[in-house]
Amino acid sequence: MTGDDPIEAYLDDLFVHLRGSPRAIRRVLTEAEGHLRDAVEAGATPDEAVVRFGEARQVAARCSEQAAVPLPAILRELALLVGLLVAVGAVAVGVSGALSVGMDAAFGATFVAGDQPTVTYTADRCAEYHDLAPGQATCARAAARHHTDEIEVTRVATGVLGIALLGALFWVRRRSTAKRVRSALPPAMRSTVGVTVFGVAALALAAQSLQDFGWGTTNGLGQWLSAAIVSVIVAGGFAFVLLRDLRRPPSATS
Repeated sequence: MTGDDPIEAYLDDLFVHLRGSPRAIRRVLTEAEGHLRDAVEAGATPDEAVVRFGEARQVAARCSEQAAVPLPAILRELALLVGLLVAVGAVAVGVSGALSVGMDAAFGATFVAGDQPTVTYTADRCAEYHDLAPGQATCARAAARHHTDEIEVTRVATGVLGIALLGALFWVRRRSTAKRVRSALPPAMRSTVGVTVFGVAALALAAQSLQDFGWGTTNGLGQWLSAAIVSVIVAGGFAFVLLRDLRRPPSATS
């Protein structure tokens, strides 16, 4: 039997879309192959038998309605989902760090991470800030410069780690695809969780930004505003994917 056999190709496609225990999946594949071979013996061509049997996604959806998903498969998919959210979040942090660098260049370190007017430091702490950020005229400017540098470096480094994690997850997904490992979670679940997580983060960061405005100053606004902007963009991306998933026919998302 060659790899170009339409029945074998159909069974491979059906296998990818089936959900349930290994025993249930084997039973469905065995029954499907039996029906297809019987149709060929009755005079149909392999292509005709496949067309008559039905599109693989639709057949898998019907068969999977009553199939229980194994717990290890669910845990594996949940772990990958958490890893994806962590990786995307880390990359988002890195992007917010780059945005903070731009705000620093445009508006200064005080805008990014300056203290509120009510914050004061001891003489020893001021001397430490001047050592950490030499060349600054005041203690407040030295503190803002030091805090801004920390924010920018830490966030960009986090973004680099996030890119590395995304690469690792891509490798795991590609390996699973090569081995035809099925997804145990509906696609819309991933995008729904993504919208929720980053939407809540965007609201919290925006609230913090508005709180800074409540002080009547823009000191330190940049660190929150940059993160809020990126969170809104990421939440919007997940919302776009969610809308796409919800608009698919049920057979395509099962």
